[in-house]
Amino acid sequence: MGVSLTRRELMKGVSGTAFTAASYRRVAGANSRIGVALIGAGRRGREVGAGLLADSRAEAVAICDIYDVQRSRALAALKTSDAVKQVVAHEEALTLPGVDAVIIAAPDHLHATLAAAALAARKHVYLEKPTIHRWQERAVLAEALERSGKILQCGTQQRSGAHYWRAKHEIFEARRLGKVVYARCVWHNFPWQRREIPPAPKPTGLDWERFLGPAPHVPYETVRYDSWRYFPEYGGGAAGRYSHSLGRCGAMDARR
Repeated sequence: MGVSLTRRELMKGVSGTAFTAASYRRVAGANSRIGVALIGAGRRGREVGAGLLADSRAEAVAICDIYDVQRSRALAALKTSDAVKQVVAHEEALTLPGVDAVIIAAPDHLHATLAAAALAARKHVYLEKPTIHRWQERAVLAEALERSGKILQCGTQQRSGAHYWRAKHEIFEARRLGKVVYARCVWHNFPWQRREIPPAPKPTGLDWERFLGPAPHVPYETVRYDSWRYFPEYGGGAAGRYSHSLGRCGAMDARR
């Protein structure tokens, strides 16, 4: 059986940048090094991966992505050794010797599939938000977690950042603004999700079928890969990235 722990125990910093001593004892034993596979090597994967690997107790074993360009970018950004394995298929990454845990930072529609596979392979999982893309995926992931006895942690840094906690306790709970009953915000730009994407041929090093995963299989379009969040098959739109609906992650966090 596993143990329950909070995000603060598992990872510290706004973006979950390093394991704490307490979580290391629970995951692999005191003084152990954690072998990590990064699954999803895009911008967010590189950010989270770099933060985690800044801790000397974590060691990169594999970089997995369906696009060779992203794998090369991650290899350079994470400043890892040439011994780190680059793979396309997550199934291969999960069978590599030395992989104790995985970071999953793939598009939303792949989260449940990849996390369930990692748990079935008896790996600890740090899963980027949102935990699931479709509500019905929750049962599958919960069952995989229950069977695994491992730790599944959802990356909800927009809920645990120190500045958010200060605002909650020092401003809202202290009623410095009075009783707040309504708030409205508008976000009109998401610079890394461009609005106009010119068509282009599919790169030779990109496995489009693996990108689609459980989504409907359609011909390749640059916009579907480059700005996948705009398609409900893959994401929840720009606003969905930080939507309060991500609170549903809480039901899955640190169950084991």
